[in-house]
Amino acid sequence: MTARAAVPASPAGPAAAGADGSASGAGSRAFGADTRASCAGVRASGAGGPCYRMDDMSIVKINVLTVPEDQRETLEKRFAARAGSVEGSDGFEWFELLRPVEGTDTYLVYTRWRTEEDFQNWMSGRGQAAHGGGSAGGERPKPAASDATLWSFEVVQQAAPRQD
Repeated sequence: MTARAAVPASPAGPAAAGADGSASGAGSRAFGADTRASCAGVRASGAGGPCYRMDDMSIVKINVLTVPEDQRETLEKRFAARAGSVEGSDGFEWFELLRPVEGTDTYLVYTRWRTEEDFQNWMSGRGQAAHGGGSAGGERPKPAASDATLWSFEVVQQAAPRQD
């Protein structure tokens, strides 16, 4: 795995880095000696700021759902009914269901995972079961969404409110 330079996660900029070049403050991830050693060349080059190992950052999956107006309530009820089904999964970090406010029929299902492998493990186990639906008779209910696309991202920067 290689280390790459990245801009600091903190809005305070390079000054938010600790004396050893590691990230500091709420919302930043601090890494061990192996990261500091692999980033020594970046700092020596005058690039400034901390160096983060991108492979230590989370991944984000956004399921983009087209939901007709008459199916919105159905979709939200289905998510509410399975609340808690993902929270215990290994590597799970965050979930949000985002309802469109105006001008679109697109819902966003935001999940953040420690690794791609954690997400894939969830998808092949609990995720598959959660999306299977079905009633006692084994019938799967009609999908509330008329279209779905999965977007994938790597987190390269993150910030959180300061804890003063």
